[in-house]
Amino acid sequence: RVLFEGAQGVLARAKRAGSEGLAAQKLSVQQAQNRLNQLERDLAKTRVIAPFSGEIVETYAQTGEFLSSGNKAFRLIDPSSLKVRFSVPSSEASKLTVGKSVLLKVADQTFPARVSRNSGVPGENRLVALEARMVGVLRGVRPGTSGRLEYRLTLAKGVRVPTAALRFDGDKRTVLTVENGRSVAREVTVLGDAGGEVAVRGIPAGTTA
Repeated sequence: RVLFEGAQGVLARAKRAGSEGLAAQKLSVQQAQNRLNQLERDLAKTRVIAPFSGEIVETYAQTGEFLSSGNKAFRLIDPSSLKVRFSVPSSEASKLTVGKSVLLKVADQTFPARVSRNSGVPGENRLVALEARMVGVLRGVRPGTSGRLEYRLTLAKGVRVPTAALRFDGDKRTVLTVENGRSVAREVTVLGDAGGEVAVRGIPAGTTA
């Protein structure tokens, strides 16, 4: 009799423990569901606002990280606000006026730009500092990127001859030309030079030097 009643007590306690454990588990599931519902409501109200449209160049948060209101999530730039800083000799700077078109080459891409500032004053390195503003939509260009700037200038109008053909005779500049099968020294005035050639005045166009 005693053993039977003891067994009944053990069975009753086991049933209560099972039902209590199941109730606790159901409560835990319900609490988790309530928490999920609250997070979904919060997410629906969450907005990440940028002051302008642009391109993300740097992020300050990781996936799943909590950000309170006002914290920065990323850094945004307006590609059209990017500027290129470069320097040129003073002889060329005077021709690179504001609005002049230039090209920026980065890797295998080419981007148009326009001169937006010309200091006009040579620095210690005898070069003049300029700035150009990028034009159009840019892809893959980040602040601090280095590239090659290209532009076209008319430095002088004259007959082009190789720099090696130019000879110095005191204050005179001469070019050896071939005339009627003979070498003739012609005095010339140098108007400009670039890329291993000089533009001169004093010999007719088409002259062999």
